[in-house]
Amino acid sequence: MAALLDPDGQPQRTGAQVRREFEAYLAQIEKDSAPTPRLRAFSAAIAKVSRSYAPGLFYTYDVPGLPRTNNDRESEFRNLNRRLLRTTGQKGLTRRILQRAGAWELLPHPSTLAATVAALARVATADLRQEQQRVREHRGRFRLHTRSAKQAQAQLAQLADRWAMLPAGGGSSRVLRYCQKTLPGDILSVSML
Repeated sequence: MAALLDPDGQPQRTGAQVRREFEAYLAQIEKDSAPTPRLRAFSAAIAKVSRSYAPGLFYTYDVPGLPRTNNDRESEFRNLNRRLLRTTGQKGLTRRILQRAGAWELLPHPSTLAATVAALARVATADLRQEQQRVREHRGRFRLHTRSAKQAQAQLAQLADRWAMLPAGGGSSRVLRYCQKTLPGDILSVSML
């Protein structure tokens, strides 16, 4: 099956041609395994799984240069996880770093300090300031996210202070509107529980 799908060493084929060959191969497996119940069950499982992948399996044959698998991208993510684990020492930190700092870690980067300095020297000051502002705004969304009990208590105290400053006699809908305007969505959803 792998040899049938592998484009290397085969004439140029379209996705439709490969799909027809693939379906014929599955039919042949089912036919050859029909006499033996154990092989019949095995071939049925292979056919079921193969057909479940079939809708997205053949597009790459119609697009020159498009890889058949995403194994290379998966390898990049594994290398990123390994590098971040080595530098931070925290296994679960990768997702938080990417969410908070952006996907800079995924981009190719200079391998030496001198190459990094040379690359940064080519960035216009206005572009740098604009990107710094964007990063500050992006990180600001995470300012109330915490894993520290001490910080969580401080945040809860801030919320209690905000609650105490609410205007009296405004009714529950007014309080809800105030909370929706001033509290981040994740805090608001927890407080509504």
